[in-house]
Amino acid sequence: MFIIGIVVGIESVGMVLSISILTTSIPARFLIYGFLGVYIGHLLSPSHPCLVMTVEYYKSEYLKVYKYIGLSAIITVIITTLVTMVI
Repeated sequence: MFIIGIVVGIESVGMVLSISILTTSIPARFLIYGFLGVYIGHLLSPSHPCLVMTVEYYKSEYLKVYKYIGLSAIITVIITTLVTMVI
């Protein structure tokens, strides 16, 4: 699912493609991880429209922006994992 999110760059398309396949084979509780994979792939995608506009408009560099996005992605994965352990 991460690959779908990173290739497409649009979160909703990745979810539609992957959730329709996974709902028959895995329990609903684990669909959270599927959504997480698509979401993180969407954030880290170089084709993400917000990322492209930010880098172009503010004349920034992709590596500097990815430092912040990467940290956010790691924190999101950790928090999601902890929350699903509690549920």
